[in-house]
Amino acid sequence: MDKCRLCPSCSTMLYGKRCNCGYTDIKEFITEDMYYRCYTRNANHPAYNSDFRDIGPYKDEITPEIIANTKDLLIKVNSLFTELEGESGKEIKIILTSGWRPQIYSKELGLSLGSNHCFGLAVDIADIQNLKYKLLEKHLEKVKSRTLALEHKSATRSWLHIQSRLPRSGNTIFYP
Repeated sequence: MDKCRLCPSCSTMLYGKRCNCGYTDIKEFITEDMYYRCYTRNANHPAYNSDFRDIGPYKDEITPEIIANTKDLLIKVNSLFTELEGESGKEIKIILTSGWRPQIYSKELGLSLGSNHCFGLAVDIADIQNLKYKLLEKHLEKVKSRTLALEHKSATRSWLHIQSRLPRSGNTIFYP
């Protein structure tokens, strides 16, 4: 049985996972800390073992706009996977492969400075067998209702790219 507590949205008593105000408990598949630190897998990099508020030489790049974008993106992505996991009754495992990417770091690597990753608007998740892509493709209306977009699987190798900025085409599944 679920514990009784106050709804963080409207402060009424919440007995289950959903409140009458529309609030739903969301499982944190991806935390802010994970998102901000996931631009490097290099264990010698200053950000590798740091708190996201102190990510080495790039901490000054995290603006209030990036923080707001990140919170919006993570609520949408985490709520999507929470809903799908609840419906299927099967645990969904998420391995983050790319979160926020500092523009300076992108420049050092020769990557796009206009990438949605640089603005807290995109996330990449491991998806070697395309299982998560197929799941989201099957539930495209849930993706669309959250104003999320997916890069077409042919444009990615072993990951699923999800972004909260719709592409110019307005398509939920798009080619970069």
